[in-house]
Amino acid sequence: MNRYQQLILLLIGCFLAFSVWATWQASTKGSRVTDADYYSKGLRYNQTRLEKNAARTLGWQVTSTLTGRQLTIALDSGRKPVSAADGVLLIFPNDGSAVQQYRLAEERSGRYILQLPATLHGECRVLIEFEHQGARLERQLLLNLPEA
Repeated sequence: MNRYQQLILLLIGCFLAFSVWATWQASTKGSRVTDADYYSKGLRYNQTRLEKNAARTLGWQVTSTLTGRQLTIALDSGRKPVSAADGVLLIFPNDGSAVQQYRLAEERSGRYILQLPATLHGECRVLIEFEHQGARLERQLLLNLPEA
């Protein structure tokens, strides 16, 4: 047998070995990317997209100000405050501790205030969610909090 015939036989052997291995993997282990609740999550994904599109259509704007440990968030729609929205703030601490969830209290029309806990310091990623009349808006912030 010459060199090319040996190379072709080697390639065929490698292909057959890989095919057997792939068949064994697929038949014994199954997919590792499955989610038992995939259908509900898919339905929720579509609902979330509709809510975000509604907020964009309404022209919602979010402005945030951090004064000391007081976070003030203004929610408006074309210079008109959006009042009575349900506001939630999620804080992802930089030390790897559990996510903290807070409800935003409406101080006056379209202005929401939260006094941040003294235990938080350094850079913290924050997610702000507002929902009002079927529209939803999400914004992410990065806060740099001094030590108390």
